[in-house]
Amino acid sequence: MASGEAPTGDLAVAATGLRDGSGGGADAGVGPLDAAVNELERRLLRDALAATQGNQSEAARRLGISRVGLIKKLARLGLR
Repeated sequence: MASGEAPTGDLAVAATGLRDGSGGGADAGVGPLDAAVNELERRLLRDALAATQGNQSEAARRLGISRVGLIKKLARLGLR
């Protein structure tokens, strides 16, 4: 690895704490980067919904996505 390059294999571990990327549930069968991205999206969605007392329209606005997009993400990530 060249100087200054990020160790990409460690990014998923740092984000999720999972060595093999197997988060189970909605992440079963995806690679470590996908699992890390999914976990980050889950955290952001949960935080936005908590900050807006569950108001999906306001949470979506704060996240810069449509309400329908938020609902689809919630379903895809098993949060609905």
